Amino acid sequence: TASIDGTVFFLSVGEHGVNLEPVGFASVPGPVTAISWSEDGTTLLVGCETGDVVEMTAPAAGAVDTSHTYEINLQAKFYEFKRPRA
Repeated sequence: TASIDGTVFFLSVGEHGVNLEPVGFASVPGPVTAISWSEDGTTLLVGCETGDVVEMTAPAAGAVDTSHTYEINLQAKFYEFKRPRA
């Protein structure tokens, strides 16, 4: 899931899509306006209201230590787009 608060929360989906298990969340530079998964489901492209686009590798369920927090640092690439002036 993605939010106006600038976070992207990853969930693990159980069999038949019934059980959802929290994996963790990552912060992005601004409110999320769009998300798109890669065809193989390993990478997420996140568009922000600020003009930033973040490409992040999805965490594997069970591979993240959430004993203290669900906040995770993911491998990510950041792109910034600016609107042309009229």
